[in-house]
Amino acid sequence: ICSKSSEIPVALGSSFLTEFILMGVPGILSWQHWLSLPLALLYALDLVTNTLIVTVICQEASLCQPMYCLGILAIVDMGLVITIMPKSVVILWFNAKTISFTECFAQMYTIHFLLPWSIFVCMAIDRYAAICRPLKYTSIVTESVMVKEALLMVLRNCVAPKLLREITVPRIKSTTIFVLTWGSLACLVIAGKSTALTSLSGQPGSDNLQKCQSCHAGSVERAVQCIPPALNLLVYALKNKELKQGLYQQGMFQDLTSSNSSRIQVSEFILMGFPGIHSWQHWLSLPLALLYALALIANTLIITIIYQKVSLHQPMYYFLGILAIVDMGLATTIMPKILAILWFNAKTISLPECFAQMYAIHCFITMESGIFVFMAIDRYVAICKPLRYPSIVTESFVVKATVLMVLRNCGTVMSVPVLAAQRNYCSKNQIEHCLCSNLGVTSLSCDDRKINSINQLILAWTIMGGDLGLIMISYALILQSVLKLNSAEAASKALNTCTSHLILIFFFYTVIVVLSITHSSKMKVPLIPVLLNVLHNVIPPALNPMVYALKNKDLRQGLYQMIRLELKGNH
Repeated sequence: ICSKSSEIPVALGSSFLTEFILMGVPGILSWQHWLSLPLALLYALDLVTNTLIVTVICQEASLCQPMYCLGILAIVDMGLVITIMPKSVVILWFNAKTISFTECFAQMYTIHFLLPWSIFVCMAIDRYAAICRPLKYTSIVTESVMVKEALLMVLRNCVAPKLLREITVPRIKSTTIFVLTWGSLACLVIAGKSTALTSLSGQPGSDNLQKCQSCHAGSVERAVQCIPPALNLLVYALKNKELKQGLYQQGMFQDLTSSNSSRIQVSEFILMGFPGIHSWQHWLSLPLALLYALALIANTLIITIIYQKVSLHQPMYYFLGILAIVDMGLATTIMPKILAILWFNAKTISLPECFAQMYAIHCFITMESGIFVFMAIDRYVAICKPLRYPSIVTESFVVKATVLMVLRNCGTVMSVPVLAAQRNYCSKNQIEHCLCSNLGVTSLSCDDRKINSINQLILAWTIMGGDLGLIMISYALILQSVLKLNSAEAASKALNTCTSHLILIFFFYTVIVVLSITHSSKMKVPLIPVLLNVLHNVIPPALNPMVYALKNKDLRQGLYQMIRLELKGNH
């Protein structure tokens, strides 16, 4: 990030430079990209937890008090991490280290402006008045006073960073500004806390412990200023009784079904199986069990071959290995329950299990779609930019792509089970399906489920539609590049490397389109969309390894070598 401590040798007006280069974390430049995962997780945690705090304080009337200027702190903390983290992650993921003068100074100004010491002062004064002047508290610390303090903080912080921003200011003068600004604020915070604690120590009574704890949460949070945005909710929610109660009332520390505990009358769902064929649906267990076994065995073989054969340690095959893991996860999410329904008539499923299955299904399906995108990008670079392929598609690229897919898919689809859990399931609990699909579950709700349908539609168009669009663009560019080749043999060889990928993509997205059409048209034969939904989650995991093994020469040779070694070992 751009900080005042960074040495800038010349003034902007006399410099021929137009940009800076942010090198990253000094001393670990070769492996600093591995820090991107914890930093990205911290960034997501910052945004989620601080949004929770602001939401609870806004919605709970009992928390609309001056003490809970914690909401302002949450907003400031979100602004601080948004100022820093996107650029930091871009540096670590995409090596985009350049930053213009204007952007650098703007970031420097924003960081200094958003440092939350002024809010800590207001919170310390609030605790001092509440503990040392309890009878006058309501007349001293009012909403009007808090508004004035907020305006004063904004005005003061707008001016102070401008002095720090001037790179011509001598180091001694910069130190003086820092001490007068931030040092004075630190002294005010310490003085306020010390006075409050001294006042408590001189008063008898057990209530003093609770009053002391009201100061303690803020003190702990300030003592660990390295990652304050992520700590706000954790520290204050654990140490503050009123905020904790507000979170419980909003259902943010409970499971998904607890948020509707006052309204939900249904404690479990019943998965009826395949509609219209309940009397003989158990005969479907044999082909489904064989497909499930085939999916597990075939994908395990793919992973084993890629792991053992050194020549397959390439990005293209790494993506195939990740696809195999995702396929096994998808099949395992639904098949054990379906087989239990068909074999043992175990049709009941609790609400948490149902919503967890719904979340896992959406995660794995969007993950598979994302893998297809990166495999298409891999083929595009290999065919259209063959000389740059080793430098663009590296092992580091695969790791970053995988992390990006996990973060995107785990975060975006969370809205599906959350919104489903908010519905009121008052009477019906029989689902005409073999698994907990979003539309199948929400169709049982007694209230309006329009928001669920809209959310499902938005996710389908943004995630699946966006992925399909990127894949089509990649293959359009590949086709354009291949058509320019003079040799028909070279063109055929280039397209042959994409054949297996195109077969899987065609099947995957065709079934999704058909499913969408059947659901929207509300077919009179409900068996068809249910059967398609189940097969869409079972056939691709079994089909993917077979297609790649048949169409890919290196993978096929690896399979033959493994079988040959097994036969030799048996003899």
